[in-house]
Amino acid sequence: MEREEETQAPSEMPDVHRIREYWETIVGVKKPFNSKNVQLQAWEQSLSQIPEDSDLTGHLTKELWDRVVRKAKPWKAHGPDGLQGYWWKVFVSANMALHKLVLHHLTSGESLPQPWITEGRIVLIHKAGPKSKPENFRPIACLNTCYKLLTGYVTMYLNQHVTERKIMPKEQIALRGGVWGCTHALTLDQTLISDAQDQKQRPISVAWIDYAKAFDSVPHSYIKWLLSVIRIPDLLKKFLVSIMTNWRVRYEVRIKRGQTDRSNYLKIRSGVLQGDSFSPLLFCLAMAPISQALNNVSGAYVTASGSKKNLQLSLSHIFYMDDLKLYGNSRESLAKQIKCVTSISKDINMELNVKKCAVAHFSPNPLEKQVPVDPVTTVDKDINFPLLDAESVYKYLGIQQRLGVKEPEAWERVAERCSTVARKIWSSELTFRQKNKYSQCHSKSFAKLCSELHHQR
Repeated sequence: MEREEETQAPSEMPDVHRIREYWETIVGVKKPFNSKNVQLQAWEQSLSQIPEDSDLTGHLTKELWDRVVRKAKPWKAHGPDGLQGYWWKVFVSANMALHKLVLHHLTSGESLPQPWITEGRIVLIHKAGPKSKPENFRPIACLNTCYKLLTGYVTMYLNQHVTERKIMPKEQIALRGGVWGCTHALTLDQTLISDAQDQKQRPISVAWIDYAKAFDSVPHSYIKWLLSVIRIPDLLKKFLVSIMTNWRVRYEVRIKRGQTDRSNYLKIRSGVLQGDSFSPLLFCLAMAPISQALNNVSGAYVTASGSKKNLQLSLSHIFYMDDLKLYGNSRESLAKQIKCVTSISKDINMELNVKKCAVAHFSPNPLEKQVPVDPVTTVDKDINFPLLDAESVYKYLGIQQRLGVKEPEAWERVAERCSTVARKIWSSELTFRQKNKYSQCHSKSFAKLCSELHHQR
């Protein structure tokens, strides 16, 4: 919480220059990708016949811009320019001038006249572990509001472009309008697990795949290739490449109340610059070829339920942003899926965090019950994933899972978490109004969590 962050002793925080050096090795280095990968070429070929938009100006309407401005949060943290969204909403003349500038550059392909527009500041949120280590902090990007309005405009257009041409795979649950994506993903997941365990007692093998620094690892050369493959207008692509070239950030550490230490600027040469609505769309597009590749691997789990009415559900995987879960009808099928993911991920320079990946198997035959081994070697000898037994849990989309969740235990964990957060808020030195605000924010999160647990019943 904000008050807690302010009272941290300066000695507890890592030096801002050490932080910059740490992240320079991750986002400050150019990374290649292998465009000759067979799965990437197959995905490119599948989109070769989609129509290119010949009326960019006609789609970038003033009404679309007004929707973007209305959606902007008025008092979210500002970027380096210090201007929050409220001022762009109330000063109509400035709003109109910005729209005119943005429209000109999007339709002409010209670079922005002021490079500072694409700059950001990074604040650090402690995750766990010693506070003296940079890797124990989560970087939160605060971008200029004018830049977020620009990229929001582009995102609105690209969403329409991608939806009309059915470019985004159905297995990617994130970014769907009017859908509780996390709840939807968990409902699909529990449908498959329940079908295997509770109804027809059929074998199922699953894998949880975790990427290391996913958003910070996507090569810029790969993003440029993606923009070409999805056939957006050349002038728009030229402009988007120009703003990617100018991405740069400064890291901030609050050394004492009212004083902040800032690093030198770091040029972003790898990954997507987070903090706006554009970065999630870019990232999901980057994951799209993996979905197609997995759908071409045989052995997806097919439900027994619905077979009489031809309403069976066949699913090999679910993506929620970078969270990937695989479903196979046997251990051999799952091994093929893991091999497929590993191959294409390696060629787009996305590294699997093997220690946080896991596999689990369910078989109705008592003789085939899985004995836990840590780690287990899959068919590909280069992959070692921890193997979960029936009592082990894995945290997926915020929910601790096992093959056969014990509902009372899950509800106990929710109740314990609610109590912990409530005590932390109401014992803090925040004002009553701030405490009430934080309580309301967390109550919404817990309500959603309870809904997700309910869908797993």
